[in-house]
Amino acid sequence: MIKQIPNLLMMLRNKICQKVFHDLMIFWALLLCVSSAQAAWYPDLECKGKDPIWILSIWDTTAQFRFNEQTIDFDIVDTTIGQPGPWPIALTLLAPRDTAIVILRMADEFEVDILTQHRDLPVLFSGECDVQ
Repeated sequence: MIKQIPNLLMMLRNKICQKVFHDLMIFWALLLCVSSAQAAWYPDLECKGKDPIWILSIWDTTAQFRFNEQTIDFDIVDTTIGQPGPWPIALTLLAPRDTAIVILRMADEFEVDILTQHRDLPVLFSGECDVQ
């Protein structure tokens, strides 16, 4: 019986390690589900501004900005929720030659600020959004 104690302890250790590994895998899977769901919990939006006229369409993981007869297709590479949440939401947009930061706020309607650049100058656009 005493000779079997090390074997029993090793079996117990293996079972505990398997359980811990299993629980960690479930934790990471749930974390990935929550973070990916969080990135798309706002609706598809079409945002517009006047003087100058511009349009920003926002979908699940992409966005399109139209300004000055130019169209830029962006990927939404990051979504950050302001603290304590749920608003504002900051979206980081990335295109091959352009970047933009979009701040969405919810008041009576969706409001938006877009910080980007036109040539070498930073530009801040403000407008309102409609749900598509």
